[in-house]
Amino acid sequence: MKADDSLWFTLFTMQKDELAEKIRLSIEDSSIPLWFPNLTSSLAETGWESLKNELGLTPSNYGTARILTNKIDASISVFSFSNIPFSIELLPKDLTDKYSDSQIDFYNAEELSKLTVLDCLAEAVELIKLVPSLSESVFTLVKSLHLIKLADDNYDVSFSEPNLSFSIFISVPKNRIKADSLRVAEAIVHEAMHLQLSLIEKVVLLISSNEQKFYSPWKREYRNSTGILHALYVFRVIESFYKQLKLNNHFALIDVGFIEKREREILLQLSEIKEFSGSSDLTESGFRLTKRLLD
Repeated sequence: MKADDSLWFTLFTMQKDELAEKIRLSIEDSSIPLWFPNLTSSLAETGWESLKNELGLTPSNYGTARILTNKIDASISVFSFSNIPFSIELLPKDLTDKYSDSQIDFYNAEELSKLTVLDCLAEAVELIKLVPSLSESVFTLVKSLHLIKLADDNYDVSFSEPNLSFSIFISVPKNRIKADSLRVAEAIVHEAMHLQLSLIEKVVLLISSNEQKFYSPWKREYRNSTGILHALYVFRVIESFYKQLKLNNHFALIDVGFIEKREREILLQLSEIKEFSGSSDLTESGFRLTKRLLD
């Protein structure tokens, strides 16, 4: 190891140790919102440091296509739209084909130009902005957004991948329908929080093993402890997000009936996984986070 590399490694390790302690304290502090706005910037910095060292990627040249192809000079296609705080990245066919087995399709530039998808997306962004500390975290974490096209506007699909540290994939209805912007806002927050928890896990160990399986009321199947903790975290953040929207009294902008229905659904689902706090897979920090999420 060169002297410069050794110095960088030492400084980076010290920074991660300090961040780890900050994470542990934040988990215990119930006055800090569950989206941990005090941590997001530092967590994102660790993610960018890793990407820079692994692939030479920075916020200025980041692209999902460049990670998937492992080529820093891979071509990136971005659809421009005002008032959207992240890049709408259009993947080439050879990369979208990898998702075809899951029956996932994506909007192309022509469709985005003609449909109301972007209007719905812009409204979703404005809803997230109604909770400033959450929007700051979400917009820090999401760099590339990929828009999924579904045959049925009544369904929602979203996902993120651990190796794509600042990318999310969400569906947006082709046509404007009831509560569509709330559904899209929820999907954006949902996937951004998956990104955040993945970054936290790279600094502080939350799950020591994945030997146990627990029933997931969201997937309706048994999942390992990592999957359960991620679901528990993101849905508790969403429940808190909806609560903040109602507290802010923006009733002209939100569908209160939809929000209250989602709150009831989430709280019922949370009640079905109370036993997870007793998982032997959880580390001390994982247990403390789980306890806070289930309280």
